[in-house]
Amino acid sequence: MNISDFEKEVNSTTLKRGQKYFDEQAVADLEETAKGKWSATVHGNNDYIVHINLNNRQRVTDMDCECPFDDGDICKHMVAVLLAIREEKTNVTEVSGQKSPNKKKAPLGIKELMEKISDRELRDFLFIFMEKDKKFKDDFLLYFADKDDSGDLTKKFRDLIDSTIKRNTSRGFIDYRSSRQMATELTQFLSTIEEFIRKSNYRDALVLAQLMITRTIKTIEYCDDSSGSVGDVIGYAIEFLARAVEDAPFMLKEKVIEFLAKELKHKIYFDYGNFGYDLMNIYEKLSLETGEIEQFLQLLDEKIEIEKKSRYDYELERLIVCKISFLKETGDDKNIQQLIDENLSIPEIRAVEIEKAVDKEDYEAAKKLIEGGIKIAKEKGHPGTVNRWETKLLDIAELENDVETIRKYTKKFALDRNFSEEYYRKWKATFPPEERSIEVGKVISDIRQKIETGAAKNKSYESGKYSLLLYSLAPIYIEEQFYDRLLPLVQNVRSLDTIMPYVNVLAKIYPQEMTSTLLVALENQAEYANSRPNYKSLVKDIKKILKHLPEANIPVRNLVQQWKRKYIRRPAMLQELEKL
Repeated sequence: MNISDFEKEVNSTTLKRGQKYFDEQAVADLEETAKGKWSATVHGNNDYIVHINLNNRQRVTDMDCECPFDDGDICKHMVAVLLAIREEKTNVTEVSGQKSPNKKKAPLGIKELMEKISDRELRDFLFIFMEKDKKFKDDFLLYFADKDDSGDLTKKFRDLIDSTIKRNTSRGFIDYRSSRQMATELTQFLSTIEEFIRKSNYRDALVLAQLMITRTIKTIEYCDDSSGSVGDVIGYAIEFLARAVEDAPFMLKEKVIEFLAKELKHKIYFDYGNFGYDLMNIYEKLSLETGEIEQFLQLLDEKIEIEKKSRYDYELERLIVCKISFLKETGDDKNIQQLIDENLSIPEIRAVEIEKAVDKEDYEAAKKLIEGGIKIAKEKGHPGTVNRWETKLLDIAELENDVETIRKYTKKFALDRNFSEEYYRKWKATFPPEERSIEVGKVISDIRQKIETGAAKNKSYESGKYSLLLYSLAPIYIEEQFYDRLLPLVQNVRSLDTIMPYVNVLAKIYPQEMTSTLLVALENQAEYANSRPNYKSLVKDIKKILKHLPEANIPVRNLVQQWKRKYIRRPAMLQELEKL
């Protein structure tokens, strides 16, 4: 976007708020630090620094703001600074167009000013400013870390990282805003690691990456990382560790193995995301590369034994799958098969064995494995896994052209829970054309009978009977184009939310009937609506009705006028109705 007309690409609310900041002169310290690179501070409840880059054609090439609402979109602080930059550029243009000999010189930019400052003056400034600003001092030390040959670089990096964490911690906690700020500051360390890698300085890259991981992971337990920014920093540090160790000398690889063997014993890496498994991937690769197989297997076995005592299977199963994968890489076929046979209760392992049997066209063995998996999944109460195995049974039935089994599972997948058009059509296709209407009729009859029987046994079930009939039968009626059967089901419900999905289906065929039904539903909805979100939803539904059902225009608008008189004490409702 161009700074001359950026307003076109900003939503009206953000633009209005940004304009207010600009009008109130909340933009301070506006400066062009280099050609096209602008920065400013926007004052408000909190102060935020904004950076904006412009190219030669005055198009915005990059923007960022420290505020928590900068999630890739333009925030109000950016708008305020864009307005300030445009005003500044306009003023400069006007001044440069005048020929008055008394015009003021434009202030020097950073580059020009640096040329006028002596080395002594610059050093004095740095010493004074570092005394005042601890963060600036840390940034300075980090930037020139590679110039320090005192030897104890590990301590220096650790102190700098800890200083950053401490600066953003208050009373033992890092709140949401501070966690984002801390992540922003820690990103500088990631940039330093990347620079070390670029220069093939793998020793320092690995030292800093390891410190970033170990020091930052501890903050996860006492910070509000709802934004995920701290987790991202840890994730990137792990990525850089993997990149650095890939080309590092053998001696450094061995040191990283020692680091991983020690750190992976801590549960925190596994309790707050995939950090532990990301580190294990690095460890696995290094073990294979260096030949230190037993040490990695020992770690896996230790963690497996710990997880066997847990109430939950997820971590245990994941570790066993990891061990099998690792043994495959080592070529240890004997131990692999034993481990597989002992752990067929794990779906991922059973799935591999099923695929092996299918590839060999040993369908009976595959089906036996699947049936065993279904039994285990039912005992554990895992319906998703049951569905997974039944889908596999259907796949095998199609390979064998087993019509009865295809019929059984396509019908189940079509009608159980949510209706599936794909499986419904597959089910119908298993019958000759002349039998299909009869079979569809049987399905409809069975559904009706089941719901009617349930309502007869339980009177409280009666009130929801029509909604349940609509939910269960409407997809079939729409698929079969039985609109004459769908209409009475829709007419028997009173909930606007339940009726709305069928407006566009029935409006053109039954305009009068749908108008009458919707007027009753709208009246009910208006009566019970009691909040602005409810009123917004009501107006949204009315707009949809008027779009698909022009015949309802006059009666619906008459109804709206009645509401304006009837609900005079609902100002929020009246405001939303004005949007029609």
